[in-house]
Amino acid sequence: KLMVAQYGIAESKLIAEKANLPGPVTLRRNSLKMASDEELIELLINVDDVICDSVNHVSGCLRVAPQSDDKKKKSIWSMQTWKDGLFEVQDMGSQLIVKATCAIPGESVVDYCTGNGGKALALGSMIMSNDSGKSGHIYAHDISLMRVKQLLGSLERAGLEESSITAICSDSSEDDEAGEQQQYSKILNEFPSNLQADVVLVDAPCSSTGVLRRRPSQRWLIEKDEVIVGLPKLQMEILKSASKFVKKGGRLVLCDVFN
Repeated sequence: KLMVAQYGIAESKLIAEKANLPGPVTLRRNSLKMASDEELIELLINVDDVICDSVNHVSGCLRVAPQSDDKKKKSIWSMQTWKDGLFEVQDMGSQLIVKATCAIPGESVVDYCTGNGGKALALGSMIMSNDSGKSGHIYAHDISLMRVKQLLGSLERAGLEESSITAICSDSSEDDEAGEQQQYSKILNEFPSNLQADVVLVDAPCSSTGVLRRRPSQRWLIEKDEVIVGLPKLQMEILKSASKFVKKGGRLVLCDVFN
């Protein structure tokens, strides 16, 4: 009912039909290492024997072609092109959210709910231009220390300098392994004082309605009260906290299926 009220019957039906189909594997070209989709497509076939097609209306987004049954399926994580940081696995929707920030080289960007860092890496490729000579900065924040560590562990492969990202974990309750304490000692427990960023991206906790084809069991876990009351309240709290980091004239971008 919520979806019909917001999108109408026809659009809601289309969304429901898509949610019942397996989602394609989509890649995001790392523009810090690959200048064009065509160049990456050629390398994928020549180096890893994987066929991809460009998504016409989304620059840098490639869709992996289904592999034939008689061909041994290759793990993404075993591909040399992935190990070389030429691409990341990322849904087209997530790529569009990042593009909606309109971040440009030299800008400062806050990824307030960074998760495992997929959007932060994509933002890094936008604000660390190879051509302009301008270097931006990313403030990647999450309440999960494990997720923040995962992001930091991906920087070198993605071609990003550690100095280009300030990692922040506002919940220090998670236990840290002793051997990793020193390696990740640069993770802050709060934002720098007086931070004012050009862009703040908020991908707040949600009902996961937009990724049902990836998480089919979620459709039986979604509760009406949570969608109508609980999540909007939490999202508003997060949005208020994040909005104070937007500079005058900056952009605040929120990701959610329901308004």
